[in-house]
Amino acid sequence: SYFLADYSFSNSSLSLLTQIRANNFFEETEYLPQLTYNFYRQRIMNTHLYFESTASFGNLSKKFANSSTEYSSMRLNDHSILSYVRRIAWLSIAPYVGIYSTFYSKAKFGNDNVWRQAPESGITFSTRIYKIIHKGFNFMGERIDELRHVLTPTIAYSYIHPPTTSKNELFSFDAIDDLARQENIVFSLGNKLQAKNKQRTWDLLYFNPSLEYTLNQEGKGSFLDNLTTKLEFYP
Repeated sequence: SYFLADYSFSNSSLSLLTQIRANNFFEETEYLPQLTYNFYRQRIMNTHLYFESTASFGNLSKKFANSSTEYSSMRLNDHSILSYVRRIAWLSIAPYVGIYSTFYSKAKFGNDNVWRQAPESGITFSTRIYKIIHKGFNFMGERIDELRHVLTPTIAYSYIHPPTTSKNELFSFDAIDDLARQENIVFSLGNKLQAKNKQRTWDLLYFNPSLEYTLNQEGKGSFLDNLTTKLEFYP
């Protein structure tokens, strides 16, 4: 059971999450509560630099199924990214640097007041190709006068430096605590069909397949990893 309240500002949002386990036969993380502030990516003055950040503070408790075993900690987490976005002819280039900073009031092995930091960096290359189809037709009761097919091929490289505190020394509440060294290249091919008539313009279809190639993973080397697809349809 959970309660979530969210308030949106012009360039950011603030949310409050309270989540409590209702049945003891589930393994669950409780947030009692957690406050999260999202600062959306914003341009810095008239430069090509952009800044974004997500910060959260919560009192967390992990409870195990059919057991009195549990662990808890207060956690303060921040993930900030500074990026540089530039378009050269038909190619968009976006290098970035960032840092994960996390504080735990409790950790494994009796450790208290633990800080964990992990710098990150990466770069994204992308371009956009589009074609406009003017033939009008009716589709599911909606008149479409024009279709615009936008193709966005993207290559993204990212690297997360090994955290100053290993995840094996921390309690695991959610994905934030599982942070580890990571290096990969992701190839994706975004496809978007934008529909237009006299009343409105909307995204009719979005399809984005992507393939991840993991680099230099300890004990495994480099290999093809995740193949994912994302499909959104708005008739």
